[in-house]
Amino acid sequence: MRSVNIADIQTKRYHTTLTDEQTLRARNVWRRIGRFVFPETDETAWIDDFCCDLIPDQELWIWELMADVSDQVKNNLLAKSLAKSYADRKIMDAAVGILTGTTDIASHVGVSDDFVDLVRRVAAERSGDQRPPLVIAIHEGVGADQVT
Repeated sequence: MRSVNIADIQTKRYHTTLTDEQTLRARNVWRRIGRFVFPETDETAWIDDFCCDLIPDQELWIWELMADVSDQVKNNLLAKSLAKSYADRKIMDAAVGILTGTTDIASHVGVSDDFVDLVRRVAAERSGDQRPPLVIAIHEGVGADQVT
């Protein structure tokens, strides 16, 4: 087995810039959830990071979904007592677990089963059939190279 120094890993940039619409979407997601999830990253670096995504629109869609889920969970009457003890990062981690089909999300994320059920309901209401093809493929275990 070969080990690799993480500092030697270089991120591939697929795009030199984002479109104006993508930049606006990234900025909105940064304000809504990104700055809480990655407080060590500034807005410019956050937006620039989407240039490293093969399909920025799909990555933005995922972040928009996580922001929507976070917002709805925090505004949900049942969540008001639950959300006080969970930071945006835990809400996002639960949403990612649900979207990727992770099992036993509660113990992986460190939240209650009731909280996971709430996030699952909110995510289902928000996502519906609007998932981009790559998100569907990941959820169904298809490789990104097989998505058209």
